[in-house]
Amino acid sequence: MNNPWFRLYSEIIDDPKLLMLSFEDRWHYVALLCLKNNGVLDAERDESRLMRKIALKLGLSINSLEEVKRRLMEEQLIDENYHPLAWNKRQYRSDSSAERVRKHREKKRLEKESKNEGVTACNGDVTKNVTHNENIQSSEPLDLQGLESMKQQCNVTVTPPEAEAEAEAEAETEQISTTTRPNELEKFEMHDRWKPSAEAEALARLQCFLEYEKLDTPENRGEFISYWKTQFRGGFLTRLTSDEWTHKYIKDLKRKVTYGNFQKRSTSSSNSKSASARARLLHQKLQANESEMG
Repeated sequence: MNNPWFRLYSEIIDDPKLLMLSFEDRWHYVALLCLKNNGVLDAERDESRLMRKIALKLGLSINSLEEVKRRLMEEQLIDENYHPLAWNKRQYRSDSSAERVRKHREKKRLEKESKNEGVTACNGDVTKNVTHNENIQSSEPLDLQGLESMKQQCNVTVTPPEAEAEAEAEAETEQISTTTRPNELEKFEMHDRWKPSAEAEALARLQCFLEYEKLDTPENRGEFISYWKTQFRGGFLTRLTSDEWTHKYIKDLKRKVTYGNFQKRSTSSSNSKSASARARLLHQKLQANESEMG
């Protein structure tokens, strides 16, 4: 369908097949629906290249992706080529506006041709009347003002309200289709004006990463940008798609949270060990004093 959206039904939250999956695999299934909708699964014919693309989109290794595929196939959610099994049942060709736009344009073309034929016939009648009046020998002056008014009436194009509404709908559709949108598969190097994609918060929530909004600060963004602007691989800067950069940014913030918790645990553990050592030392001194006094 290659639409910017697809149908996701509210009953998915109670679907027995999805309830059998872990939270991570539920997101993996939704991600495969997205790849099906934007044409990635259908466009790539080479199986190995397709696996690499899917693994890159889902942030998984090839081995992990094969395990995800096995688990989703066990629940009869996808086939061996990663295609969702119920896609044609749940999605409709009528969701695409391409056919409606084509019919509307064809209708407008026929209306325009019909109006042009009517204007041509009307102008022909005006010319015929002028010629006929010139041939009449009469003392009465020729009504040129009336002829000019007749020409203007013939050339006026009246647009019915329905046609205006359809024209506005067509203009809106064309504006949406021609709006500059970054190619989802276009890779680029990290730059100073980079920002996470608009779906970043939703992606973070799907990964149960609730600290994203709090940690998405200018300082963390700046640190992320400055780091990847200096990472050369094979003599070249790293190039990723917009979604891949966003996914990497979320993973970087998650690592910050994990590392911070580890540091806290290590610090508290070291503090408790120090307190225990001091307690043992004090106890030994008290025993030594008692033995001397005894």
